[in-house]
Amino acid sequence: MRIAFYTDPAAYDRLVADALDAREAENTLLLGVAGQLVLQPWRYPLPPVMAACSDEDGLRLAALQTPPMRLLLSTARGAAAPVAEALIAALDAHSISIPGVNGPAESASAAAEAWVRLHSGDAQVRTRLRAYVLTHVVPPRGVPGALRTAQPADIDLAVAWEAAFYQETGSMLRPADARRKVEARIAAGEFYLWDDGRPVSMAVSTRPLRRGISVGGVYTPPELRRHGYASACVAALSHLLLEQGWQYCALFTDLANPISNHIYQEIGYRPVGDYLEYDFA
Repeated sequence: MRIAFYTDPAAYDRLVADALDAREAENTLLLGVAGQLVLQPWRYPLPPVMAACSDEDGLRLAALQTPPMRLLLSTARGAAAPVAEALIAALDAHSISIPGVNGPAESASAAAEAWVRLHSGDAQVRTRLRAYVLTHVVPPRGVPGALRTAQPADIDLAVAWEAAFYQETGSMLRPADARRKVEARIAAGEFYLWDDGRPVSMAVSTRPLRRGISVGGVYTPPELRRHGYASACVAALSHLLLEQGWQYCALFTDLANPISNHIYQEIGYRPVGDYLEYDFA
């Protein structure tokens, strides 16, 4: 097993995009972040950790960390356990500390078990995620309003919603980072609102790949929920992205939230794999 560490995001992006091309839809998270490191490096102020675990037949496992986030994993082929164990040992040998892992269930579990054995520590599942892909939209009926791109006048509201989204999902986002992130997305035309006389829900397009693009940041304020706004917003945005030429749209859901899993399947999203997020202690 050969484990190589990369310092050039463009070289790493080319490697993983080529190696995972046949399984792009299952690996949108790591592939998308690798692409963002090239196209939008301002998103990641700290140097990333980029690793590739390969054998004589090519890539087995890709690993990418944008500190202080968890290590992202993508499986190319083969059994995960021996590769994950070699990866964790290599990270330790390079004095690279990681707070956890996030990846396809088998690879993430194997990496967590390897980390526990090496460090005599503890690894807890933080979130169970499901990856979905959509190629045809089934629009919900009877939801008032329409999709529109967010404008500079929407920035203050969008920043507040972005911060609320991160707080609700248990992620950390500094206020200054939230504003910078929102301003950049609005300027790029990636931030969308469902407007029913006023903004009532939001979603963003993110992580464009060779064939697909992801939908994320879906949020409706608690007082505006149960009206179908999030379903309508995601359906309309997904339809727009397909109309722009993307072959599929992808998104992740928390399996602890049965409502989101249900509504996304109702508008055409189909599961392609399960992911696990582990925290290390």
